[in-house]
Amino acid sequence: NPEQTKLSWDTDKKSAETASILLSSVREIRVGTRRAMAEKFRILFPLGHLALSLVVATDSKGTKGVDVLCKNEEEFELWLSALQHLTGVEPTASADGRRREASVASPSP
Repeated sequence: NPEQTKLSWDTDKKSAETASILLSSVREIRVGTRRAMAEKFRILFPLGHLALSLVVATDSKGTKGVDVLCKNEEEFELWLSALQHLTGVEPTASADGRRREASVASPSP
């Protein structure tokens, strides 16, 4: 069932429920970093151009942000094209106003 397909990750800081999202709940894919995340991790992660921020709908009718930090251009392109394909959501401009498209062609419906 596509509505139940989850993206999950390992973390010591969150419960299993908060360390996953339903792909059907992704509302935006923003290329670049969110301002708060960029300020928090600037020293640890200076490569903001290799980051994606997912805007995800929550049960409480709000949204939350999920950040994907990539270690190189190849990994970035893979995440971007896979998330775009799996969610059907087109990437949008980043928090700093830059816009970037995946270099891989989008699949036909």
